[in-house]
Amino acid sequence: MPPEAQNNALLAAFNKYDLVRVVPDLWQVGLAHRRRAIRAALNGGKGWDSGWDRAVAYHYWSRRVSLAEQHAYYDKDYRKGNTYMGLGSDYALFRLLSATVRTVAECFVLGWLDWARDLVERVYWPARIEGWPQIWRWAEDSSVPEPCRAKYFVLRLVQEQQGWPKCEPPPWAEAEPLFVALLKEWNAPDPQRLAPILLGVCDRHTRPGESNDLLDVEDFYFPFEVLTLLKLRELHGLQNLEIDHLVMDTPLGKLRPSPPLYTDPLLEGVLKRAMSENPAL
Repeated sequence: MPPEAQNNALLAAFNKYDLVRVVPDLWQVGLAHRRRAIRAALNGGKGWDSGWDRAVAYHYWSRRVSLAEQHAYYDKDYRKGNTYMGLGSDYALFRLLSATVRTVAECFVLGWLDWARDLVERVYWPARIEGWPQIWRWAEDSSVPEPCRAKYFVLRLVQEQQGWPKCEPPPWAEAEPLFVALLKEWNAPDPQRLAPILLGVCDRHTRPGESNDLLDVEDFYFPFEVLTLLKLRELHGLQNLEIDHLVMDTPLGKLRPSPPLYTDPLLEGVLKRAMSENPAL
C-alpha cells in the first residue's frame, strides 16, 4: 500500500484504535517513508529530507510508546514476580532495543537532542533496576545474536554529549578496537587524527554480515555511527573532516542543518488516542 493510502487508512481508523496497534502501525508508516526517502536521496530526488524527517518522527513515537509499555509491564507484573512476558522473548526485546538505538542516532543526527536523550533514558531505565534482565548482556545468551557494538557505541556517545556518568559496559562492548579508539579520540582538536579510524568504521559498516548493527537492508545507506560522532563534534564546536568513502558519498552520509521537530495531524491524532489509554506516554 502506498504511504499516502496507508496514512489515510490509519487516520480514518484512529478513533477506534487501541494501544496494541499504535506501535506497529507508526513503525510501518515510518518505514514506508524512510524507504521512499532513501530511494529519492540515492537517485538525486528533491524533497527526500522532508520524507526522512517524517519517518524519524514516526519511529521516535513508535519506540517511545513501545518502551512505555515495557515500563508499565514492570510496574504491573514484574515486581510481583511474574515471568517476563512483555514481548514474549529476550530476542524480541533485543530487536526492540536495536530499533530504538537506530532511532536515537537518527534523532541525534537531525539535532533533535531532546528526543534522542528521551529514548536513551528509556533504554537505560530497566538496566538500573535490580532484578530486571540485563539488556545489554543478553548477547552472551544463546537466544540472542551477535551484539550490536555500533549501537552501544551510539549510546556511549549520547552519554558523552549529556555528561552522564559512564555505565559499566558489557564485556563485548570493547571488543571492537575502532569504537574503543573513537571513544578516546572523538574530541581531538585535529580532526585528521580521526581519519583512519573513521575510514575503518565506514568499511565495517559496509560489512553487515559481521554484526547485527544493521536492522534492515536499507540501513546500509545510513552510516549512523559515523554521523553521530560527527554531530557530537559539531555540537562541541570542533572541526569536522570530509570522509572519502562510498558510504559517506550520498545525501544520507552528510550532516545538514537541524530541521524543526516533525508532526502532522495523523501523528497527533494517533498519539492523542494512545495517550487517552496511557497518559504516561
